[in-house]
Amino acid sequence: MKQRLHFTFGPVQEFVSEARKTADLWTGSYLLSYLAAHAINGALEAGANEDDFFLKITGNPLLEAVRKPDKPPENAAFATVGSLPNRFSVLVASEEEGRRFADAANDGLGMAWLMAQDACWRYLTGRHAPLEDVAHVWDRQVESLWETSWAVSDDPRALARRKLMRVFEASGEPGRKCTVCGRREELGNRGFWQPLSKRLGAGFLDAMKERLCAVCLVKRTLPRVGEEAFGWKVLGETFPSTPDLAADPWQRKVTRKNQHEEARDGFSAAVEERFESAPGTYFFPSYREDLPEPVVRGLESALPKLLGAVGSAPRPAYAILVMDGDKMGERLSRLDEEGRVELSERILDFSLRVRDAVENGKGRSRLVYAGGEDVLALLPKDRALDVAWMVRERYKETLEAFDRRHRGKLGDDSTISAGLLYCPMTLPLRTALREAHRLLDEDAKEGAGRDALAIGAWKGGGEVLRVARKWEHEDWVEKLLEMTGVDETPYPSRFLYQAQQMVRDQAGLENLEQLLALEYLGSREEKFETQNMEEAEERISSLMEISKVDGQLDPAIFRLVRFLYEEGA
Repeated sequence: MKQRLHFTFGPVQEFVSEARKTADLWTGSYLLSYLAAHAINGALEAGANEDDFFLKITGNPLLEAVRKPDKPPENAAFATVGSLPNRFSVLVASEEEGRRFADAANDGLGMAWLMAQDACWRYLTGRHAPLEDVAHVWDRQVESLWETSWAVSDDPRALARRKLMRVFEASGEPGRKCTVCGRREELGNRGFWQPLSKRLGAGFLDAMKERLCAVCLVKRTLPRVGEEAFGWKVLGETFPSTPDLAADPWQRKVTRKNQHEEARDGFSAAVEERFESAPGTYFFPSYREDLPEPVVRGLESALPKLLGAVGSAPRPAYAILVMDGDKMGERLSRLDEEGRVELSERILDFSLRVRDAVENGKGRSRLVYAGGEDVLALLPKDRALDVAWMVRERYKETLEAFDRRHRGKLGDDSTISAGLLYCPMTLPLRTALREAHRLLDEDAKEGAGRDALAIGAWKGGGEVLRVARKWEHEDWVEKLLEMTGVDETPYPSRFLYQAQQMVRDQAGLENLEQLLALEYLGSREEKFETQNMEEAEERISSLMEISKVDGQLDPAIFRLVRFLYEEGA
């Protein structure tokens, strides 16, 4: 009787989150998928059958690129999006065959990592980086990074149990720590980094703030050596920064309004860059010192005129979306082999369709990772809620027919949960990623019971709201999209503030809805005025419906709506 080899490697979330720039985040995620492709390819070359893998690998563009480097796949996503998870399972005839495939996968992963970090070493030393003096640190860090684990069993949860049984000694590193990961020893002091920063050009690293370990330096360098490391050019350095994402909604809005054309043209001439594609750093003064002097002079003369003509400035915030399919291990354990193969095909189909839902030709939305049923995206704040809903709908559509066929064994439909964090662009990226995953794991999955969306928002240095609901709860997501998908809010900010106080203090009153309607009518700003009490109650009713949880009103919804309006989300 055939069993399955279950293979995984890591660290994963820790490795990906060790990022100061969005390009670091993208590189870490892409590199993991690239290494996974080589691990799978190693097993294939050792004799594994392509049709016996879970998740399904046939048609994955990144794996196709690894297997046929001289013939890149037509799907260009292989060079832009990580699309393979750090784990796979494959049918084997015996434990001995499983060991052989696991060894081959481990070798494939190790060789790919060696080639990637060696390409970075050659690039850096070719620009006179004094790495020979710290070669012992480099070697120690790159050689001890990856851990692999495998088990042969017909139980999909066997590997998780195997990993729980393993005990590792914590091996702390000596010396001052890397400013990005905070765990590994830095390669050198400021005297090491300042000349290197100058040789590598503006934007590579900030020698005053950054001192990197070997692993974080590899992640920073890889986008520059894509062809040497991977065999093809990659997205890397062109990935939108957090200022790009923050400025994007405002740039699109200003571009849509023809009355600002003269001011836009003046700005474009002054900085020698089209307004709609200008880097987000141009619009936030805190980044001015990092820009070329001619650009700074152009901004000083043209930006105040543009801001005056438009009457607004971009808000310094963006969004992070993380999503994960619910109870996948449990569902797999209920299926026979035929059912697992079919589910694998559907999940591959979903992962290949996510990019269109996220990017969709609108603004600077970017998919970082879509491997299996996991999704990570960085988004302009005005696109975030819509993208979360579209990805969820794509997941439902992709698995709908499968769920119908296997309802007898599974009992319920396949679902996906999400954590959506709105955060200031100054919040450390590592912190923002951690908080987004907390929203997903603690609020959407544990708190709301899965098949749910959790939304959080930070301002300044702290959290200002946290809300979690089932996707279908009173159609709350669709109603939020209707309320916020307009240029002018139908609810005054002052009313929303007063409403959350009233809901908190007077939640038990039978006539609270009428009191809120009266408060709404009392707003008395001309653009918000309604004709009568009936219209006011109708508008209040939508807010009341989505704010109820187990029959109780939650003032957090009023705070959320107010936040979305004020931030232009």
